[in-house]
Parts: sequence; C-alpha cells; structure tokens
Amino acid sequence: MLCTNDVLQQLKHDNFGCNSRFFILGDDIAELLDCRLNVFRRPDGRWAIVLEKLCFEPVVNQIWLDLYYYGNCVKPLPDDINGYGIAVVTDSLDETTKGSELRPDAQSWMVRDRVLYLTHRKEKYAEVGIELASADNIATVEAARYLVATRRKHFRATNLDLYLYLPDDLEKVLVLDEWHHRDYLNDYVLCWSDTELMDVVQDLSEYLPTGCCSKEGLREQLNRMVNAEEDELFSPANYETWPMIAEVIVSGDVTRYSPTLPPNTHWSNWPTMQEQGVPSWFIPK
Repeated sequence: MLCTNDVLQQLKHDNFGCNSRFFILGDDIAELLDCRLNVFRRPDGRWAIVLEKLCFEPVVNQIWLDLYYYGNCVKPLPDDINGYGIAVVTDSLDETTKGSELRPDAQSWMVRDRVLYLTHRKEKYAEVGIELASADNIATVEAARYLVATRRKHFRATNLDLYLYLPDDLEKVLVLDEWHHRDYLNDYVLCWSDTELMDVVQDLSEYLPTGCCSKEGLREQLNRMVNAEEDELFSPANYETWPMIAEVIVSGDVTRYSPTLPPNTHWSNWPTMQEQGVPSWFIPK
C-alpha cells in the first residue's frame, strides 16, 4: 500500500535512482517566467507529479516550457531524463529583438501558433509589477514576463503535453500556480584553487575532523558538509509543501494541502545565480 514516505523518497531521487536534485527554479543563466505544479493519482496507488517551468533562455533567445515528471507510473522519457522541453515561441525571436532588448518596431510573437501582441507602453509593465531596468529600452525577458502576466493560459502546458508520458486514466487532482519551494541540489562540487581551499579550511577548522590533511581529503570533507546541510534544509521531505502533497496523493483528499508557509515561486524571488553573485565554484556541476 502506498504511503507518504514512498512519495517523498521518489521526489528526493530522480526517475533513475540518483540522489542528486529535485525541481530547480533557480538557474545560472535562464530567467524564470512562471511555473505550475500538477498532481495526478489513482486509487490503486499510481501517482505522478508534473512540474512546469517556463524560462527565457538568453543564450538561444527562446522561451522554453520544461516539464519535469515524478511518480511511480511515468512512461519512459527520451534521452533517459525525467522531463522534456517545448519551444514556446514558434517564430523567431531574432526578428523582434536585438541583443537582449526588444526592437522598437516589434509588434508580436507567435506563441504556440497564436499571435500575442507586444506593448511598448512602459506604464503597462508597471501595472503587472514589472520594473523596467532601463528607461529607454524594454528587455526581451521583460516583454516575455508581461505577456505571461497578461496572457498566461497560452504559456501553460496543455493536457496533451502533460499526459504525453502519463497513463491516460490518471486523474488530475490538484493544480498549484504558487507554492513554497526550496531548490534541492545534492551534488555540489566546490572547485576552489588551493589558496581558496586553505582560506576556507582556516575559517571552518573547528567543524572539520582532525587527521584530514591532504588537499583532496579536505575538498571531499567540505563537499560532504555542504551537501549534508543542503539535504537537511532543502530536501523535499524536510519542509511542509511536499509532505502535504504526498498526503493528497495517498488519501485523495485535497484538503490535506493546507500550507502555512508563504508562496515564493514568483519569478521575482528567483534571480539567476549570476544576478545573485553566486561564485562559479559554488554552482553545481
């Protein structure tokens, strides 16, 4: 019989048994636009969670909708990963942007074969909580966030998208457009130079075990410390969101999801790692 711990252990591991990471909203480069959480179940114990992450990818100048699958009945996905991506803009953003900015004559984007009209009226951005970085130009990511805020349904996954790797008889029982989330990365590799390593070792000497003298040994110990702390603070089992969702999955009672922590999945809470100034040696490899 399915229990909540079964669900939480599946979330902590990916579909291939690796204890490394769970749904990541933060990124080193890609800029978050929106996200959504979909919960599916059947009374026979089968279940799935599909998480949607909508991002602007500046390197390829495209908006991507990535879908991440967790559960005990997910169909095999291509390339041995637990998700797939959809290029949302079906014409070329290069025609309406220059560098990282919207062209002054840009009129519209084709979003999943539907024309969505852009705006250059700066007061419209303020109305949906977007503070423009420049008084002279509109950034591509700002234009994307405005369209998502005003035409959100056109950027969501359809049922066809969601069920592509799910059994057809799973029932969608819960959909969340916001929730309290903590990124979980348990595969940090701290790439310090020898000088940086010794500086950190000096600062943390009271926490390191005695007898560990080689530099490689010190690196290994520090990696373990960082990842152990990550597991304690950010593992999906260790804060209320996911145990409550696990209760919904096991019981079928959606009232089991009754959060007390404030939602934090709005894009404004998730600047890129570069924007946060996270040093390159701390970005997971």
